[in-house]
Amino acid sequence: AEREREREEARAQEAEPEVLRYPPSSVRLPLIMGGVGLFGVAYGLTALSSRVWDTVPGADHMLIPVVGPWVALAQSGCAPEDTDGCTVALVFRSVLLVLDGIAQGAALGLVGEGLFMTTEANAPEPDATSLMVTPNVGPHHTGLSLTGTF
Repeated sequence: AEREREREEARAQEAEPEVLRYPPSSVRLPLIMGGVGLFGVAYGLTALSSRVWDTVPGADHMLIPVVGPWVALAQSGCAPEDTDGCTVALVFRSVLLVLDGIAQGAALGLVGEGLFMTTEANAPEPDATSLMVTPNVGPHHTGLSLTGTF
């Protein structure tokens, strides 16, 4: 009866999958690289647009990472050479600045999450092959045994 109970406990332990409380540590690098990539694209487009349309108010501030789009948004207005109204361009530029500021902030958040998040430690992988020499002693013999895992 005791053996049967031990077998049932062993089967129950095998049937229960291991529940991870945190993501595996292998997600760190992809998360960090994704954040760096998103930041590079968002900041690169902002820096490029600040040089292409350099007469627009706030264009110089767009080169400041993360804060630049918000400062440029606060100073946004029509370019001095734009005499016939720029309402549509101003609204479009403002929407792009907001999206860019959000993208740069989110990218830094991804990098921070990848650096500081709690993860489950990866279980050490067993050696694929191992060989051991062990002593073998009995009432009528003494020797060495060679045991291995392949």
